[in-house]
Amino acid sequence: MKNDMSSNAKLSFLERFGYGVGDYAANLVYSAISAFLLVYYTNVIGASAAAAASVIAVSKIFDGVSDLIMGYIVDHTDTKYGKARPWIARLCVPLAVCTVLMFSVPASFAGKAQIAYMFLTYNLVSTIFYTGVNVPYATLQGLMTTNQYERGLLGNFRNLLSTAGTMTINTVVLKMTEFFGGGDLDKHYDKKDFKNWELYTHVLTDDTETDLKKLPSAKGIWAPCLTYCGDEDLFYVIYGVMNSMNARYFDVDNYLITAKDIKGPWSEPVYIHSSGFDASILHDDDGRKYIVSLEWETREGYEKPGSICMVEYSPKDKEIVGYPRHIWSGGTDRGCIEAPHLTKHGGFYYIMCAEGGTGYNHCVTMGRSANVWGPYEKDPSNPIVTSAPGESFERHDPDHLKLKYFNPESPLQKCGHGSYVETQLGEVYLLHLCARPFVPELRCTLGRETAIQKMEWTLHQSQKIPERNTRTERPVHYPSGKRTETRTFEYKNPGGRRARLSPLKYRRAALLVRMEL
Repeated sequence: MKNDMSSNAKLSFLERFGYGVGDYAANLVYSAISAFLLVYYTNVIGASAAAAASVIAVSKIFDGVSDLIMGYIVDHTDTKYGKARPWIARLCVPLAVCTVLMFSVPASFAGKAQIAYMFLTYNLVSTIFYTGVNVPYATLQGLMTTNQYERGLLGNFRNLLSTAGTMTINTVVLKMTEFFGGGDLDKHYDKKDFKNWELYTHVLTDDTETDLKKLPSAKGIWAPCLTYCGDEDLFYVIYGVMNSMNARYFDVDNYLITAKDIKGPWSEPVYIHSSGFDASILHDDDGRKYIVSLEWETREGYEKPGSICMVEYSPKDKEIVGYPRHIWSGGTDRGCIEAPHLTKHGGFYYIMCAEGGTGYNHCVTMGRSANVWGPYEKDPSNPIVTSAPGESFERHDPDHLKLKYFNPESPLQKCGHGSYVETQLGEVYLLHLCARPFVPELRCTLGRETAIQKMEWTLHQSQKIPERNTRTERPVHYPSGKRTETRTFEYKNPGGRRARLSPLKYRRAALLVRMEL
């Protein structure tokens, strides 16, 4: 690039374009920070919005000071390559590397380590290297020529190509996330409010394979459970066919179907067993599979409806291995356990169940174990979701309705029977049943409805756990307001240490339910 400082100097198109390309590159970084960094901090790595905003706000103070310092440095630079170009050449590569590091917070970092990493990498990018490149770049316009017309053209090229950089990053990032993350972002983004849903597909469509014609009302398909096995690239649906509830006996047959595409075609049903209902499957990371269900109890003197049992399933032979075994009797004394879901996270197996019956004492509980067969340890703060907070001792009572637990403080009643999902962005959502009864009749004309709550995996190890009351008592639809209430629960870790859970920590030992009120 020539450096003709005469007032009549003319710059070529390539020189103008080359100058503008510099801001195109700079805006790839600037727009990535502006559009996606807060989303990455809060939705992907699980940092709180307050922590992320504080990191950026405090860093802006340092950024303002660094601009003055860099301006002084450029003004006192004197090399054969000029004042500005040496700094752009020296710092552009570190800027690119640190930008990648800024969007690569290690998943193992939590709490102070996570915030320190965010603060360090953000300041390396924004305070040091972006300033070190952009301040010299801005001075080039005055150093290339003194011709006011040419300076105006340089400004036009810069503005045009900086806008192109912004458009590029806002378009390409979503496409890259979709490609590398394996998700269909367009379809997921259509449900931005998590409230307005549309029918996507049907799973059981052949009435010759699933013949329900002779079954009476309230019988038929019960509790279908959809899961996905990444190792097989295969969707699984487990469901039960309730044939009869006569003579206190629930006569249910459980089946399994699979498909490569969630829209089908689905395989022919594979019979699993007739051991209870609400069956679901765990795809373990060693390739083995386990099916949990509620084993129905009919004997007098035994707790009703029964307990959770588990059996291994062989996808090769398409049959269970051995007989179902009892693994869990619940995380509270509310009784009426059902709806088991078994998952694995951070080296532990987690069992999520419904307890208290499907009425006003309904709830969601959790337990965990280092071994898939147990023993499972109760969450000390169970239940994690309920409309009826507090302890209750109802194991002796098989009644599901329990009107005495109606809670006039809660806009949603009968909250329980939950299952959670983790999105491509690392967000965790719990879906659970609920109802909105008329008062004083306590009749629910819409029957059982579905609510959704946002959750987080969290961890903070501590020798001592201070007393803290963080119970959430009002689960409501998500999202529906501005105020966020959180609650935590604790697990004893191997070696006698305990985990204290906080909204600022991320993803290891237990679930924290965040209710949007």
